[in-house]
Amino acid sequence: MALHCPTQIPLKCVIRHLGALALIFVHYSAFSQEILTLTQVLDEVASKNPDLSAAQAQSQAAEAEVGTEFYLPAPTLNFGTMGEQNPFSTRMEQSWGLTQMIPFPTKIAQKRSSLHFRSEAASENLRAKGLEVHAEASKAYFDYWRSQRIYELLQEKLQVLNEHAKRIRSTPFASQLMQSHLLSVQSDIDLTENEIFAAKQEIEVSRGMLNVLMGRNPGSALGLPEEWKLSPLPPAPSDALIESAAKLHPKNKAAESEIRATEAKLSAARSEYLPDFMVGYRYNQRFDSLPSNHEFMVGITLPFIFPWQPKAQVDSAHFKNAEAQAVQVKSLYDIRLQILRSYSQLTSSYSQVLQIENKTLPQATKRQKISHGIAPTDTESLMEHREAMEKLVELKLRQVDLKVSYEKALRDYQALTISGGTHP
Repeated sequence: MALHCPTQIPLKCVIRHLGALALIFVHYSAFSQEILTLTQVLDEVASKNPDLSAAQAQSQAAEAEVGTEFYLPAPTLNFGTMGEQNPFSTRMEQSWGLTQMIPFPTKIAQKRSSLHFRSEAASENLRAKGLEVHAEASKAYFDYWRSQRIYELLQEKLQVLNEHAKRIRSTPFASQLMQSHLLSVQSDIDLTENEIFAAKQEIEVSRGMLNVLMGRNPGSALGLPEEWKLSPLPPAPSDALIESAAKLHPKNKAAESEIRATEAKLSAARSEYLPDFMVGYRYNQRFDSLPSNHEFMVGITLPFIFPWQPKAQVDSAHFKNAEAQAVQVKSLYDIRLQILRSYSQLTSSYSQVLQIENKTLPQATKRQKISHGIAPTDTESLMEHREAMEKLVELKLRQVDLKVSYEKALRDYQALTISGGTHP
């Protein structure tokens, strides 16, 4: 980075040199010189991302909850004693009993089925979370690369402005217009230095976000992100592909499992009108002249005596089933819309990237070479030199934004259509 120090302002020159050296020192000391690839990031995200770990635990908890619905509740063991004046006076009888409640078979089956489908929904939600985090981590990596590239291009812009200021001072003529132009360039140099400090802060932020997704401390060191070739544009999605991707997407599969869970819950609620059975045995040991005896008992519950409670359960289950069906329909519509929207953004960004890489940048590079050969004889030639050099840097910055926008849109599109078979 070339820095020119005008002799009339030595203090400002010293400050600028110190600022530039500080930027270079911070830049090279804050980052490891190892190259960080997207594959390395995604591998670490898959094993350490806290959101994925939480979703996996939630899925395992839902699977384990299926076992909480037993076919038979625990039996009841009871003990009793009887006396003349009170239960603990001169004993007349002592009894031991065992009672087993046997729910109506459809109740247990339907409740267990509901928990099973909820477990399936949690498993599909885990898959959906995996796709979401995978896309989010990829986009965070591209943002990290963009912040690093912008930092480098702003340094290039600062060098361009300093070289232009040096070119102005080397002109054999001087005028008020030339002095005004020099002050304008000097002001832009100061503004660019501020932008460089802001860009350095943006690197820290994007690095911290990527670290969090990788399950690391936000301040952990990361290698420099590598340059990559632009990913190819996937073919336009057909109606059949959109429909297949929407139906096979984990979010829709989870919504379908939730519908089946609420249907099983509704059947279980309707079974609450049916009675449960009770079987019991008791042995009565007598301590008086009467003989000991054995007792066997059979009974049923009478839920229809108070019908409002089973009715409330049926109504609640019915409305939850209707809600689940509406959510599933909306899920299908949302996925279809997101596929169309993301592909539209893909094609727009892709065409702009190709335009700037194949036409605009080569033309700007050629113009810059020509401007270097123009002798600084007047203000017009100096303005052409500055504009040509700055324009090239601005186009590179625009190229960085478009390239990252395209790659991020592609990851969103893949997260939506990967279940439909459009990507490996």
